Amino acid sequence: MAPNRYFLSFKISQIREHCFAESYSSFIRGLVSITGKEVGRGTLIRWERGQSTPKLTFLIAIAQLGSVSLDNILKPSYELNVNAAPSELLNQLSPKMISDISLKFGQIKNFPVERTVSKFSRDIFSEFGYNISTVKLTYWINGEHLPNPLYLYPLAHMAGISVDELLVHPYPLDLIVVQEPNFY
Repeated sequence: MAPNRYFLSFKISQIREHCFAESYSSFIRGLVSITGKEVGRGTLIRWERGQSTPKLTFLIAIAQLGSVSLDNILKPSYELNVNAAPSELLNQLSPKMISDISLKFGQIKNFPVERTVSKFSRDIFSEFGYNISTVKLTYWINGEHLPNPLYLYPLAHMAGISVDELLVHPYPLDLIVVQEPNFY
């Protein structure tokens, strides 16, 4: 199964409607002011219809405009908590945060135990239902490609962290193994 982009499209339209009184042009001006990049109304409509997925730069801007965490936007559900993002992480998010993302993916792959890319792929599928090929994972870990932003949610949560934490915290990530209580 691939990630459901309709969850994301629904959330983008909810943020626009909630924060900009349904005005496309105000929302677009907000995106341009944060990213410095132009975005057309047609592109925004395609994002809201689930016909395409915004690049990470625009997702960060959308999160900032809606005061929503990236984790909340990318979570595979229709639930959206507008104005509920931790501002300290939201203020630190920037497109430059992805420079060491491949090193972080490699660290997550081997958390909490060292495993092959194939095993990592199977674990992501069993945990989240996302079928990510070993070839894609290898490209991401080697830094040859960046993943579609929809895949950041399961990758971050394989390490028990949010997407925001994955992007903001520097490499190496401070990952902690949570021990189950032993009642014996």
